[in-house]
Amino acid sequence: MKQSIYELWLASRAGMTFIFHWLEVSKPSLSPYQAIQTHSPDKPSLIFVASRRQTRLTANDLVAYLAAEENPKMWLHMSEGEMERVTQHVKDQSLR
Repeated sequence: MKQSIYELWLASRAGMTFIFHWLEVSKPSLSPYQAIQTHSPDKPSLIFVASRRQTRLTANDLVAYLAAEENPKMWLHMSEGEMERVTQHVKDQSLR
């Protein structure tokens, strides 16, 4: 079994009731992008969200923030040809 070292960074809002917390995390925000830029700019990251809908919103936000950057492909760690082969199998147009 191979050992892996992980760094864990959690963002939470203490003292909120469930409904207020749900409303807060359901809003698209800059915080996942800022967290990745701060804590893991050159390593893979996982973002846990509350629902499938929130997954799509967060992914779209990350793509939009990256598109506004000077180097929008800064998180892409593969060749253009390899990326083309991967996107050929993606059916959702918003992810292409």
